[in-house]
Amino acid sequence: MGLGSARLTLFKQWLFHIPSVGKTAGIILFIVNIILPGIGSIIAGLIGGSRGCCLAGLIQLLTCFFVVGWIWSIFWGWKIYKKSASFLSLG
Repeated sequence: MGLGSARLTLFKQWLFHIPSVGKTAGIILFIVNIILPGIGSIIAGLIGGSRGCCLAGLIQLLTCFFVVGWIWSIFWGWKIYKKSASFLSLG
């Protein structure tokens, strides 16, 4: 197993921690993650009971000053929204 596939596996494990919240909450948390990096992820983790999402939000918040955390926060917020929207449409 190469380094690239190991990174992909780790990435998929992190994506597993993204909780599914309601569609409206997903949109709101996405917007919060754009304006206040990491805060939306922390709130989503608290709502969805995901410690991994709370940890990711904390890291996003601490690294937002390096722009990396802010970009990651926007990506994470989008994934929260997409997972919440698709979860509701299946039910």
